Amino acid sequence: MVSYISFKRWLPALRKRKRRMLHNIIFCAAVFFLCTCNSLGAYNKKSLDWPRLNVRALGMGGAFCALADDESAIFHNPAGLGKLKRLRFGTSHSVQHFPGEIKNLDQLDCDPAVIVYPTRLGTYAAGFTLQGELGYDYLKRNSPRFPRERLWGWERFDGYGVEVTPWTYFGFAHRTNEYDFNNGKAKATDTTWRQRGEGGSVGVIQTIIPGVDVGYVNHRLDYDYDDGRWGRTKRSVTGLKLRPTAWLDLCWQRERVLYKWVEDEYVEVTGPVYLSSGGEIRFGNWFRYRWGNMQGHRTWGYSWKILWFESHRAYVEGMMPLMIDGYPNEFTDYACKGFTLEF
Repeated sequence: MVSYISFKRWLPALRKRKRRMLHNIIFCAAVFFLCTCNSLGAYNKKSLDWPRLNVRALGMGGAFCALADDESAIFHNPAGLGKLKRLRFGTSHSVQHFPGEIKNLDQLDCDPAVIVYPTRLGTYAAGFTLQGELGYDYLKRNSPRFPRERLWGWERFDGYGVEVTPWTYFGFAHRTNEYDFNNGKAKATDTTWRQRGEGGSVGVIQTIIPGVDVGYVNHRLDYDYDDGRWGRTKRSVTGLKLRPTAWLDLCWQRERVLYKWVEDEYVEVTGPVYLSSGGEIRFGNWFRYRWGNMQGHRTWGYSWKILWFESHRAYVEGMMPLMIDGYPNEFTDYACKGFTLEF
């Protein structure tokens, strides 16, 4: 009788320990998978200033700074990691392709992947950009009208977010990357230039009144080239989120970019102001529809969820010429897909 009562008393603790052990196993396996992958960071020199192409945020026009309530918060605003209380894994993959004889070869492939691991003091996240293939006319299998340059690299983020109060979230992230650029005129094994970078992000999300949140994040990246040049990019992002009902989010975002670099002389340039907006409407817990405007380009997307698995899709009109210099106007749209696992 005594042993039965003792067993009942310790049963919840045993179940909790088994659940924690399962989380640790999943976390270690996912980190091993991510760390053993090569990575692709970006597409051209402009891309270092672009937010990561996460499928859910992209569907909302990239206006994600004040919302940031999933794993992609590590890229957009690490303060949002403090909202996450369960183990999560999420990834996105571009599905836009060149037409013609290599239609199955991705031409813009920046595939972010993130694992989120909550702790007692806050939430840790590791983000990567997985290996991809740009699919430019590098092997000369396409028409000359396609750009031939190629940029290879990797990029890693480590972030932490905490809930300071029920209305305030704070977070930070560390970022490192390396890129090898080939202008398409050299041999495949040659590198025109190599760039290494390191920086970070600091962000906050504050609830003003129930249903009204503001977000702010400052991104900074210092980088240098193997030929002695160096530079710095700063991005200051401010966002607003309105939740008029429990099933609707409306978001707006303003982004200012500042460039600094040294070649023959020091140069400092204040970049343009980027404006974006978007929304998300929820139909129960199983379907969500999104729409947005990214610098004048219409976006839309959707998600469906079954138990712990959620699938995402997103589309952007006319994005390719904006991202890649010299991209032909007849193929302009961008699409990506992804999924999230939550335990």
